[in-house]
Amino acid sequence: MTKKNIIKAFGYLDILYFIWMIFMSFTSVSGSVFSDFANILQTGVNFGGSLYAALSILAVIVVLTTPISGALMIRTVRAGIYISILQFPFKLFLVVPPTFSFLLSAVNFLPSIQFLVFVVVMLFEIVKLGIQIMWLKEERRAYNTTHDA
Repeated sequence: MTKKNIIKAFGYLDILYFIWMIFMSFTSVSGSVFSDFANILQTGVNFGGSLYAALSILAVIVVLTTPISGALMIRTVRAGIYISILQFPFKLFLVVPPTFSFLLSAVNFLPSIQFLVFVVVMLFEIVKLGIQIMWLKEERRAYNTTHDA
């Protein structure tokens, strides 16, 4: 499997991740993503946390840009990878769920491996970033060799 195909697979995963986030928010007790967002903002305002409110806004932006980065990665457009790379810290520090967080659903069936599954999910996120960076470097190298001649 080439890196280009892996990038496309990441794009499909991002779109499925977004659909999963929407589905999970509507099946939860609290309501939709947007009502959760409103509750988070209100909590931040009540506790005087403008940083908390800003982080909440950024989290929603990260979630909403996920299908955009996914669609662009499916087309192997560099902008999609750049967007995904910008999303990485938010996913790594759990501001928003990681791309592979659907694997955490397995924890419900096997609670004894909860930490192991969490580590695997975070490692997948790091590997995703590494593959994206390697692909960008290869693309840049290919571009430079074709335009230097």
